[in-house]
Amino acid sequence: MTTVSARGTRRLSADPWLVDGFAAIVLTLVGAAIAYGLMGSLLVGGIDDAAITQVYARNIAAGHGYVYNPGGEWVEGSTSLAWTVLNAAVFGLFADPVPVLHGLSAVIAAATALVWLRTARGVAAATGASATATVTGFLMLMAGLAPFWLWMVWSLMDVTLWALVVALAVHLSLRIALDEEATDRSLGWLAGMLALAVVTRPDGVALAAGMAALTGLVLALRPGGQRKAVVFTAGTLGLVLGVFALLVAWRLATFGYPLPNTYYAKTSANMAATLADGVKYLINSLVAERLFLPALAAAALLPFLVAFRARGSRHRGDAREAARRWADGTAMIRGAVLPAVLLGFLAIVVLSGGDHFNNQRFLVPIAPALMLALAVTGARLAALAYPAVRPAIGPVGLAIGLAGIAGLTTVGPLLQFRYDVLKGDAGPTIHREFSLRQSQVTYGAALAAALPATLERPALGVLAAGGIALSYPGPRLDLLGLNWTEMAHKNPDKTGLKSHASFDADTFLAHAPGLVQLSCPISPFEDAVTRGIVGTERFRALYTPVTVDLAGLGARTLFARRDIRPAMGDAFRDADC
Repeated sequence: MTTVSARGTRRLSADPWLVDGFAAIVLTLVGAAIAYGLMGSLLVGGIDDAAITQVYARNIAAGHGYVYNPGGEWVEGSTSLAWTVLNAAVFGLFADPVPVLHGLSAVIAAATALVWLRTARGVAAATGASATATVTGFLMLMAGLAPFWLWMVWSLMDVTLWALVVALAVHLSLRIALDEEATDRSLGWLAGMLALAVVTRPDGVALAAGMAALTGLVLALRPGGQRKAVVFTAGTLGLVLGVFALLVAWRLATFGYPLPNTYYAKTSANMAATLADGVKYLINSLVAERLFLPALAAAALLPFLVAFRARGSRHRGDAREAARRWADGTAMIRGAVLPAVLLGFLAIVVLSGGDHFNNQRFLVPIAPALMLALAVTGARLAALAYPAVRPAIGPVGLAIGLAGIAGLTTVGPLLQFRYDVLKGDAGPTIHREFSLRQSQVTYGAALAAALPATLERPALGVLAAGGIALSYPGPRLDLLGLNWTEMAHKNPDKTGLKSHASFDADTFLAHAPGLVQLSCPISPFEDAVTRGIVGTERFRALYTPVTVDLAGLGARTLFARRDIRPAMGDAFRDADC
């Protein structure tokens, strides 16, 4: 990025790439270490939903195809095609893929941090803020954002790759907006990045189309840039929609549906309910992460800071008239690019209905943008205010103020997150997902070992479909429909718990798995998502509760189909519940 002054254009090519690279690596290591310190060894292996992607990756690498069960139906139960392919490559190349995936996630996280550090310098130049102060503030804010590092390094979810794609797209878009000398190479890279967004997330097509149109608008404001704007916008939209069309055609030919099965399992056809869920999720996320709302307010100030910078420099030299007019007359619009991207991204989150996870997973890709806005606005306003307050506060007051800022931006959020985890408020959902993955892997292996060797492993109905599919050798039926096409499509109007409302009793009973991993007495959560089926006469006529001692877990109760119960052996005891 560059910004125009009376002396010409200040370029970022002279900025210390090695310093930023080193800072990005250190920030990633510190953030990952802090997250590990807060959550412990539960983080290794990722969350249970990530294990679903790993199941598909393992099956693809083994030659079974895009399937949840080897020999079963082809179903796109992983949301990100690009992340699944990347996982499949790791599973195909390494005997122990999980450590490699964590290392890969850390590398992607560091690359994401580096991109945002470069972006921070560019925005600082455009607003007149100190680059050093902006970068320092950004690093402090990001170090205190523990949920970001949980998702980026430890979850093994597709959000890691998605965050890098978003970071690169925003960086290139801002460079084009703030640099009148941005080359056609930047435009080409942006077009390619927006095309990559389409195969990284299903909602990537909406973000890509919006950013293509926004960049076209900025290009049209350049002197003589109208033709380039039309060519770029039309070409990029054509590329994005072409990639999307090819992806839809492949999905229709392979799976029979234009979108991933996870979309049909999680999203309701009732648009009003989806929007209500999305608004609720957004409000809860912005309130839960206490710096997000101030960061949005800071982002709203960016157009004014860029315009103030442009007006302040217009009479300081003899820059070319066209460049001066471009920098001065369009400053507000160019400065509004980052806020516009943020608002567009948040709108997509709302339209998708939000997420059932806590700790702001859907906002992870734009969390650095929010922290950047807070850092650059704070640095600029502090620089404007400091000359007036310097005589009153003195060196001691300045030191106290900086210590207070450090506590507010870094230590405070970390302590609050740790308190929430211990108290069981903001942290339990993500904490449960990490522990669930490990317990389900143990459950699947122990259950298979408890069954007689002479008994063919019966189909197992499950709610948490990730970790258990990595260890249980028999067929698995996902009762929530993420990995089961028929279940996902049975009831398009989803009512019930967010992203857990696809269960259909008739579909379940038509397939009647030999074992069902439901507790007895059934928990309120299990009862809600299975719509009370355990208490029905049809279920009780078909299934009986049994208890088994599982290695590493102790006594567990599940349901066995009555016709296979006699063949299950003495390890299983009839339960009375």
